[in-house]
Amino acid sequence: MKEKNFKLRILIPLITAFFLLLGSFVFIFYWFHQEQLIEDVTNDFNYFQDLFTVQLENDAGMMASALEVILRDPKTKASLKKRDKESLLMQAWPLFNTLLSNHRVTHFYFTGPDRINILRIHKPEKYGDLIDRFTTLAAEKTGKISWGIELGPLGTLTLRVVAPLYEGNKLLGYVELGEEIEHISEKLHNILGLEIQVLIKKKYLLRHQWEAGMKMLHRKAPPWDQISSRVIIYQTMETFPWNIHQAYSAEASVETRKDLKFMHQGQYYIGRFIPLMDAGQRQIGQMLVISNITSLKKSIRSTLFLISGICVAAGSLLFIFFFLFLGRVQTQMETTDFELVRIRKAVENTRDSIIIMDHKGKISYWNPAAKTLFGYEAQEVLGKDLHGLIAPVRYHKSFLSRFDHFKKTGQGPALGNILELEALGKGGVEFPIELSISAIDLEGRNHAVGILRDITDRKQLEKKLLQLSYQDGLTGVANRRHFNETLEKEWHRMKRDGKPLSLIMCDIDFFKNYNDTYGHQKGDESLKRVASRLKELLKRPGDMVARYGGEEFAVILPDTDTQGALRLAEHMRVAVESLGIVHSGSQVSEWLTISMGVASMIPSGNTLQTDLISEADQALYGAKGTGRNRVHLLDKGEIDTGEIDTGEKK
Repeated sequence: MKEKNFKLRILIPLITAFFLLLGSFVFIFYWFHQEQLIEDVTNDFNYFQDLFTVQLENDAGMMASALEVILRDPKTKASLKKRDKESLLMQAWPLFNTLLSNHRVTHFYFTGPDRINILRIHKPEKYGDLIDRFTTLAAEKTGKISWGIELGPLGTLTLRVVAPLYEGNKLLGYVELGEEIEHISEKLHNILGLEIQVLIKKKYLLRHQWEAGMKMLHRKAPPWDQISSRVIIYQTMETFPWNIHQAYSAEASVETRKDLKFMHQGQYYIGRFIPLMDAGQRQIGQMLVISNITSLKKSIRSTLFLISGICVAAGSLLFIFFFLFLGRVQTQMETTDFELVRIRKAVENTRDSIIIMDHKGKISYWNPAAKTLFGYEAQEVLGKDLHGLIAPVRYHKSFLSRFDHFKKTGQGPALGNILELEALGKGGVEFPIELSISAIDLEGRNHAVGILRDITDRKQLEKKLLQLSYQDGLTGVANRRHFNETLEKEWHRMKRDGKPLSLIMCDIDFFKNYNDTYGHQKGDESLKRVASRLKELLKRPGDMVARYGGEEFAVILPDTDTQGALRLAEHMRVAVESLGIVHSGSQVSEWLTISMGVASMIPSGNTLQTDLISEADQALYGAKGTGRNRVHLLDKGEIDTGEIDTGEKK
């Protein structure tokens, strides 16, 4: 009897404590992973919002660059001043086709200084109406380029960029470009895997116009009365529980509640309303961004049930072991085994790659996510040198120089930081990763734990956005923005090194006559060929050719003196003429030719980069004034092409 009471005094508190701990563990485990899931989804939503804003800014920048080119065209100024619709249409139509096909620009307006529309390039038959959109009003007020999202009467959202056109201080009118922004939502849907709905407040729309617009655009939008205060103009989900919108239909609810959780057709979702502001800073609606978290929730629950089952089994075994007096040591060993299983399951089910490197630099752990990322099975890599297997050769020296210090101290500059590096997959293909490293002490030796994830998609998107912002859309060479930044950088570098910086300004001779004779499409083709030939002649990485505007090009030549620039300029002049582009409207040659002005300076505290541009410009004017199809150097007279040693047979 005493033996039984002794057992009960030990087992009852032990079992009670076990179930209390198990309940606490289940609660904490589930709460932690739910919070982690919410954090991951929140990061996705924030990333979506940032990418959406970046894409809008880049598209607006592209259209602003196109407008700058249009504003510098004297023919456009003259036609707009005369309100000559036919001339404007003929001059702008090729550019509009290019912008439409390459950059999705669907709107092209010319508007008078009174904001009365003169011409819609995309719809010439409609004109004469007053343009009172926020972007036009802002351009009128500030006298500068204005851009923003505008809501159309049919329920479409258009990114519009408006630029005022002046002749001196006199306002001649406005030029406007616009694009529908649905392609941005579609792109982000494909990249991030998020579902998107765009909702517009009904007070900004007329029902009959919206219904006609949805029908014209062939969109399967829900009925006008489906949601009390909003209508959906765009969505990526085919089916949706509309009662969710009814629950969030009150104005205050949608504006203040950030995220909502709901279930539809057996799937779990988290959504967030992101305010949608127009150019007038009105909140005209929201974007509802939705993430399907079904698989993640199922993974959490499966892991939770598995670990709970293991813990219950462990408790049962502990009860049996204590009841049969198998001893404390064996009981502790079984408990330890189950704890290790729990930890391994949690690590193996994570989406991030986890790799452990031992004190010899060998791989000692490789989780399933690492196999997916690099292509190697665990048995192929365990015991292998980590850096020799998955790190490019250029990183090896840096690793070896720091590894001895890490082995002794467990410290290093990479620990505690998030790094972006290149990694080698199976087959030797490099790809970008994000890496976080921490140190752990195992049996008195320092081991490194790395958590890695593939960031290829993110890097490709960043690279594409950067390329679009620096490249001329027609010729493929650097645009004016890239030219300005490069010239400033090289100016300061040459000033620091005390070396010369040369600039060649190029202008195609009688290019207006060429366009008038052969048409703007042929003119665009000749611009591409000239730009390509100029670029081919640049052999050094630091040299750059840029489209300066219209038919003008500029060539930046760091560490190049006057004679070097003159030789290259003459090579370019000969190369362009040798393209053999027939130009019957030229007064100097039967072929298309260029005039070139050369300037060279050693930057100092007494000079500015604008002085270099001005001198090259004046030299270019000198080349034009002395007969064209030649290279000219300011204050040194016309450069006789026969005096420049090009290395070519005359």
